[in-house]
Amino acid sequence: MDVPECNVCHIPLDEEEHQPRHLGCSHDSCTACIKALIKNGSFECPMCRKVIKANTAEDLPINHGVIQVLRLFKSFKVSEREPNEEGSTAITKELCKIHKCIVDKRCITCKVWICVQCKELHIPGIGCEIQAYNEALKEMRKEHKKQVEPTLSSIRNNLQSISSKLSGIESEKKKLEEEIEKLDGLHKDLQKAAEDGTKVLNEIVAATVKADKAITSKEFDESVQTANEWHQFAQVWCKINTDFLPEKNKFDQEGYATMNINGKSTQCKISLGHGNVYFHCFRINGFNINKSMKIYSHEQIKSLLSAARDLVFLDLAICGQVKGRVTIRLRQDLPTYAKNIPLLFTGEKGHALLGLSCVHCLDHNLGISGSITTNINGFKQDSNAGYTVTQGSILARWSGNNIDTFYIHHEQGIQPYMITYEVFGQIETGLDIVKLCKNHTDQREVTVIDCGLVVK
Repeated sequence: MDVPECNVCHIPLDEEEHQPRHLGCSHDSCTACIKALIKNGSFECPMCRKVIKANTAEDLPINHGVIQVLRLFKSFKVSEREPNEEGSTAITKELCKIHKCIVDKRCITCKVWICVQCKELHIPGIGCEIQAYNEALKEMRKEHKKQVEPTLSSIRNNLQSISSKLSGIESEKKKLEEEIEKLDGLHKDLQKAAEDGTKVLNEIVAATVKADKAITSKEFDESVQTANEWHQFAQVWCKINTDFLPEKNKFDQEGYATMNINGKSTQCKISLGHGNVYFHCFRINGFNINKSMKIYSHEQIKSLLSAARDLVFLDLAICGQVKGRVTIRLRQDLPTYAKNIPLLFTGEKGHALLGLSCVHCLDHNLGISGSITTNINGFKQDSNAGYTVTQGSILARWSGNNIDTFYIHHEQGIQPYMITYEVFGQIETGLDIVKLCKNHTDQREVTVIDCGLVVK
């Protein structure tokens, strides 16, 4: 309990300058505050604003109830702290609940603390047993200790269990840290092994590529004929596989080419070595692959090429839209034609019928024609004995120059001017495609979008 304070200045009240006085409005204030508030014989209550008439603070009555409380606080006496058995100090002596005096004994029978005046109420030997303060305090301490001992014991056991669990957790943590350290070491070892393996693999690949290039360059440098066979083989190979449409048929000395395979830009390589020709693609749309395609010996290539040079094809289109394929069987008894015409279908000499427009219609009822007007040692005059112009004949006209002009005849019968024409081939399939193209209004829109040798 605290000492009462003034309601205005909150300074502890006393019996001098801060003596408590009634204001007549159920509120109190100290003498010092009242003196400061009085002006012209009156002042307002600081709490309720009621006007209080008074010339001086002494005109107002003293609050004796508060004075008695102040005197009671002054009567409190606290004993000195005395050390107990455990070395701590004794608690402060409390006041008697009846007489408000400091207690000095305890009635064990009534279980209350008593002061000097209470001895008349608690007489030893007549129902009450009196015990000295310190002795009673020790007994009470022992009793309290006995009461709280089970709780303390339970707390100790819980703490011990928690400590044991924490120790186990710490041990598991240490084991996990050791395992993590081992895994980190293993991870580093695997990374190093992977790096070493990659390094070795790159060295092997580099050595292999270097060897391949050396062999390829050597083969090309040794024999131009080998390079020509190689180039021809690429032409034939692309025609054998219907999925392969050559985009560029020019190879460098290392044997690489770019082709359009199923609509994808594909880089291919043809390798020469050990008497064989190896054809494989290694990159599609920028992604590296390794897929071998075919292996041929030089003898097989020569046989394949020689067997393929009497059957050629033309893929015709109108306004860029494919209409179909025309296959043509070439005459082998015309030495010049037999040698030169297949070159125009394969483009081996740099010139081909690919992209050729059928620039005009020789006779709307007879057929269509096209020409290459560059001097490329193409069509030259051969004997035409024993051959007549029939439906599906392929004709060439030689007028003393080296201009290659061919005609596809699709009707029966001939015209007088065709006597000077030479028949160098016959359509085997696709005559209907020729008729369709012939009936188109603008022959310049009829083009050859692909051509080459047919190998079966």
